Amino acid sequence: MPEGDTIHRSAHHLSLALVGRPVLRYWARRPELLRFRRDRRVVVAVEARGKNLLIHFDDDVALYSHMKMSGSWHIYRPGERWQLPEHLSRVVLENERFVAVCFSAPDIELLTADEVKRLPVLVALGPDLLGPTFDMEEAIARLRAATSRSLVGDRDDGADDASDHASDEAARNGSDVGPSEASHDGRRDRSIGEALLDQRVVSGIGNVWKSEMLFLSAIDPFLPVSGIPDDSLRKLLRDTRVLMRKNLETAVRTTRFGPGGTLWVYERAGEPCYRCRTRIERERQGRPGRSTYYCVRCQNVPRI
Repeated sequence: MPEGDTIHRSAHHLSLALVGRPVLRYWARRPELLRFRRDRRVVVAVEARGKNLLIHFDDDVALYSHMKMSGSWHIYRPGERWQLPEHLSRVVLENERFVAVCFSAPDIELLTADEVKRLPVLVALGPDLLGPTFDMEEAIARLRAATSRSLVGDRDDGADDASDHASDEAARNGSDVGPSEASHDGRRDRSIGEALLDQRVVSGIGNVWKSEMLFLSAIDPFLPVSGIPDDSLRKLLRDTRVLMRKNLETAVRTTRFGPGGTLWVYERAGEPCYRCRTRIERERQGRPGRSTYYCVRCQNVPRI
């Protein structure tokens, strides 16, 4: 499931392969992706914004892609055999040295610069944890505003099962994302586990990073955002940024560096916690529900 670190890593590799080189062959499966000819156009930049990827050309046109559950970008040498079947390809960009192929991504658009500026998913994005100028105070302010009425939008786009994928679709369509408790002004205060997945709050965090970093921060994922001090939120985001940046250099997402598994809690329901040996729990969180993995003891989660 591509999260912010995966997309930033893809952007880096695509940049090395494409930037400064003219496109010799451009192919797209859908007619709307052929609205502007790309042959002989030069790629001038590749950037990630949260979980969104943009390939910019020298005529102020950009190829936008969002991987959601199953999409991916691959880079090959000309003539090299592809690792995935051709029928899954969506876009192909080829220059004299490399072939970049986008597989299975459901969201791809060829946009003008003005259209990029107006693209709703980009306009609404919160501060990018892996961006060069991450605005911590803006992120804290958005977390504080993360009630079910004030911020409802695109949450995590990866899913650990079909039900989670359905949850993503509902969130993208503006469905109410479930809350925890009512605040003093009558609004419903979302839990920290829900708020972190809202890309309008902070962009780049998905279900894996949510579960892992709340565990490492010893924070109850069901605790309302209003119950967490600003200093704790800053530390959570700062530590997440550091570890996500470290993962830009690894092929496998890793939060646990040592013998055994690479993740502390994610997809380990029923297994013993590496720290205290308590059984790792998995519970649906929010409306519609997303899987949250946690340790009752290490994260001080009240037993019901």
